[in-house]
Amino acid sequence: MSGIVALWPPNQPGPVSADAFLRVPFGLRSWPRAPWIPSTRDLARIAADVAPAAGEDGPWAVLGGWAAVRARGPLAQEARRVAMAAGAFACPPDAARSPLRAWLADRPAPPAAWCAGALAVSRSPWWPWRVRAAAAGGWWLDPIGPMPAALVPEEPVALDGIGSVCGAVREGSVVALRLVRGTSGVVAVLPLVLPCDDPAVLRGALAAAHAEAGDHRALACALSAAGHRFAGWAHRAVAP
Repeated sequence: MSGIVALWPPNQPGPVSADAFLRVPFGLRSWPRAPWIPSTRDLARIAADVAPAAGEDGPWAVLGGWAAVRARGPLAQEARRVAMAAGAFACPPDAARSPLRAWLADRPAPPAAWCAGALAVSRSPWWPWRVRAAAAGGWWLDPIGPMPAALVPEEPVALDGIGSVCGAVREGSVVALRLVRGTSGVVAVLPLVLPCDDPAVLRGALAAAHAEAGDHRALACALSAAGHRFAGWAHRAVAP
């Protein structure tokens, strides 16, 4: 995975390494804000209501071979729910827009606060973070890959509703999540423990997700629209 290459920019002759991809401008100056932030259950419901196949397609897209591992317990159940919820942001091959966009365009329109919260989550990339240490009220997080200093949380982040098919979150774990700033601080949305902590593999997964998403503006833009691609690559790298 560390040797994965792709053309960037499109007119450049020859391949560019994964690290070159990670120098693409991030595209955000601050985390999106919203007074109300949807939960994993909220987003999973949107995905299933608009795209009924999300319940089956989501786990395979996000968890890869791990979706076939019938792990038991609340962490595994939540991992499948997170994977299903990720489908709210993915545009199915036979559709012109993602389930979230279709839900926002529905009539009668959802409440304004719900729309604002869902849009805020959609603008935040599903990014990998390393758990540095536990703290009162949450965990200290360090970004993997490029991240402007202004976007690194200066406070512990609660990982409520975290999903995992590879054990509980702990110091040193790598988690993928979206960050949104709510009324009481930064909130983690769709937190998922990744089964791989190899920096080279994770860099390759980021580059591959960016290339597959086909978004040449910024890596963060690609992961905000298609974060499931990154998570899927990371899971497939160490598939059971």
